[in-house]
Amino acid sequence: MELAWAFLTDRAGEIEDLGDGSRRITLDARLDQIDRRAVLAHELVHDERDILFSAEAPPALVAKEEALVEAETCRRLVPQRALNELVRRRVLDGGAVTWREVAEWFDVPRDIAERALGQLQRASLSAHPSTHRRTA
Repeated sequence: MELAWAFLTDRAGEIEDLGDGSRRITLDARLDQIDRRAVLAHELVHDERDILFSAEAPPALVAKEEALVEAETCRRLVPQRALNELVRRRVLDGGAVTWREVAEWFDVPRDIAERALGQLQRASLSAHPSTHRRTA
């Protein structure tokens, strides 16, 4: 695996197959430390999944893979058990957790903090479906 920096114009990072089992991850040189960490984690998940697309790939297929990679990246950068503990402590103190607190606590960008809270909420809803009313 090679790691490189460049001034990317349309994305924060990318992964390329160099052949012979080698890959290169390129990060935008303008990223700050928090964004750099998140983008690198995202590209490493792509590498682990071993699913890389060419420019000719169907957009719907790319979007589906990106959603899976984004969800996994979020789970790794904001572990659900640690997020549960943060939320529990805040609730016991009479407060609530915002994306800003999650971002600060886990050193992640806003989009990952918001996604983590959304994943936690969906997990809570699926774990306790009887406590939520449905409207027709």
